Amino acid sequence: MRHIINFYRYNSDVRKKYLDAFEDLPWHEIIRDRGGSFHSMRNIFLHVLDAYRYWLEYGIKDDLRQYTSVDGECFKNVDDMRRYERTVDSLVTDLVEGLTEDDLMTSYSIHDGNEIIHATMEAILMHMIEEELQHRGELNCMFWQQDIDPPITGYVGWLQEKTTQRPVQPEPKKAPWLTVTSPVKALLGQGKLRREYPDQPLVGVGAAIIDGSRILLVRRGQDPGRGLWSIPGGLIELGEKVRDAMLREVKEETGLEIQIERLLDVADSIFRDEQERIHFHYVVVRFLARPVTTLVEPRSDVFEAKWVEFNDIARFPLTEGAEKLVRTFLGSGQHRVEV
Repeated sequence: MRHIINFYRYNSDVRKKYLDAFEDLPWHEIIRDRGGSFHSMRNIFLHVLDAYRYWLEYGIKDDLRQYTSVDGECFKNVDDMRRYERTVDSLVTDLVEGLTEDDLMTSYSIHDGNEIIHATMEAILMHMIEEELQHRGELNCMFWQQDIDPPITGYVGWLQEKTTQRPVQPEPKKAPWLTVTSPVKALLGQGKLRREYPDQPLVGVGAAIIDGSRILLVRRGQDPGRGLWSIPGGLIELGEKVRDAMLREVKEETGLEIQIERLLDVADSIFRDEQERIHFHYVVVRFLARPVTTLVEPRSDVFEAKWVEFNDIARFPLTEGAEKLVRTFLGSGQHRVEV
């Protein structure tokens, strides 16, 4: 476990050495086509960062259809590259530093076009370490083409300089997705907010869908509460009305068409990490609804979806928010839907 974390800390520090070395080169030499796998020094460096996003932001969520690589032409100087590196490094650090031994053994099925890749988290992380080392070798050759020595990056020397514990990182003052300036910011998605360690609360919706004496529950496929049962829901998209978001999320996660009956409440969902930093912060608008269709087909980012009789709910491990909802509304009879 520790060797993987150390490798990622090491690669993070080494990338910054290469950025410092790029500062000493004329920009036209950095973007010159030198016959490498991605042609120029700039593009090879950006590809390494993109690969992290490919696997760790989209791959492990089996959401590669949403992945797009950055366009190197949008990076006009080393400062642009440095900002993008900070963004990706923050994403990787948030994931890797919080892993447990069990997390490393978690297996993922990733759809990549017509191919399905089956790999554990450990295998994915080791693959990324190997890929970064491979492309670092390319960069070294390109430095030597210019009769310049590449940065000294010996792992043993790095270990001697570092303590076994990296100091706790302060809570970011600004969400990394928002720190990338134009034109890169526009490429990555203007105003895109991070779910983890956000700069502000994110607004979502949830539906308690009642069909007679049963309620629809979904087993969450991502944090917070990965693997626990809750009600269907998700984030409101920019320009989307609250009720439209509710209909869309239920359809995406379960395949159901629903009719919204009334507003139940507005709930706070705040999670802190071991250093008391805000890890997740949602404001969730929750509705009471009834199904128009009842055939459930788990989709999107949920593992399972099923109808559960009220009397059987105790057998399902619920998220804190779902448990409070069940206790408050089902217990008081406020769940009743007029048909």
